[in-house]
Amino acid sequence: MNAKEPISIDWDFAIPIIEKALGFTLHEWQKRYLYTGEYLVYGRVTGKTAAYCIKLALTYPDGPLKIGDIPKHRDEDHGYSYQG
Repeated sequence: MNAKEPISIDWDFAIPIIEKALGFTLHEWQKRYLYTGEYLVYGRVTGKTAAYCIKLALTYPDGPLKIGDIPKHRDEDHGYSYQG
């Protein structure tokens, strides 16, 4: 497999496994985001980052994510207050 090929996920199969692994049920809008990539909910503390991280981890085309690459994949820039 070429490392740059888009990764296709069977979300109907994957979502129950993800929910069991995480120990909670995803919101319906999070499931739709996994299927479509469109955010339907905005604001803080909505579960947007969780959905983004799940999708990124499972569809990242260059193989496993490297810790040093995470800043270039963030969904938003929240400034220096979130950097260690």
